[in-house]
Amino acid sequence: MKDKDKAKGMLLPVDCRQQVELLTDVEAGQLFKALLAYSDAGAVLESENRVLAVVFAGLRSQIDAAAGRYADKCEKNRAIALERERRKREQEQEHERARTCTNVNEREQTCTNKIKENKEKENNNNKKSFAKKSAAAVDVSKFIEYFNSVLARFGAIIKPVQSVTDQRRAAVEARARENGKASLQTVAMKAAKSNFLNGENDRSWLATFDWLMRPSNFAKVLEGNFDNDATAKAGDKKVNELWK
Repeated sequence: MKDKDKAKGMLLPVDCRQQVELLTDVEAGQLFKALLAYSDAGAVLESENRVLAVVFAGLRSQIDAAAGRYADKCEKNRAIALERERRKREQEQEHERARTCTNVNEREQTCTNKIKENKEKENNNNKKSFAKKSAAAVDVSKFIEYFNSVLARFGAIIKPVQSVTDQRRAAVEARARENGKASLQTVAMKAAKSNFLNGENDRSWLATFDWLMRPSNFAKVLEGNFDNDATAKAGDKKVNELWK
């Protein structure tokens, strides 16, 4: 299933009820809508109601922390599954070698050559795998410096990145593995040039670095969904349709 086909969600602890109880039913409804908008598109609540703004800020941090833990768990589970599959293939290959070498007297030389050939293939595959991993490696700090410099060059008002957290490092490395290192520069450039991502929308919403690095959002920006010509052609479409 592709990222864009997955249902979005947000995780909130039950103990947030004490904070929500401070609000009226109307304010609670506004809070719920604001949390949905933030989880879906990264839109931050702007309200003159100080209590509502404080409760939103606290729950926003909890949503971000839960999302980070979930992403880390998914990445670990994926690594475990890949390692399990690799071991399974090795066992199957070893079983095949043993079966091939059953009749030692008749096929001793053939078996020896077969094992040698398989070993060479394994070595070549390991070299290719290592080369592929090396090609996907990216210097996260240098990329963020590039990201900030592109924002400044085009006068973008998206906030530059101030710190390289473990969550941001993992997100950048994951996007590089999925789409190639060049895609990082492409997305940075498209975000800096996009009027829509820089507040020219009916919500005056600004994209953030973390929003851009989410898998589904990264793909949309990379594919040009937020390019100026694409948003201009949207015409009278509701802005919500552009964010799907």
